[in-house]
Amino acid sequence: AHEVHCRTLFSTHYHMLADEHGSDASIQLGHMGCHVRAGAGGAPEVTFLYKLTAGACPKSYGVNVARLAGEE
Repeated sequence: AHEVHCRTLFSTHYHMLADEHGSDASIQLGHMGCHVRAGAGGAPEVTFLYKLTAGACPKSYGVNVARLAGEE
């Protein structure tokens, strides 16, 4: 961000970027918000809100995305 002056960088499942650059005032972290609740058998049921939310995503929901896509 300091050398290239990149306006947007998109990354998925790379939480190290957020950990490494989260305290840099010139970088703003964001993620797509979601609502998580206990589903059948206690498995997390994720509803994606399609709303940009401030901060790094606290957890990866890749398995839930695969389940929604029919990949079990």
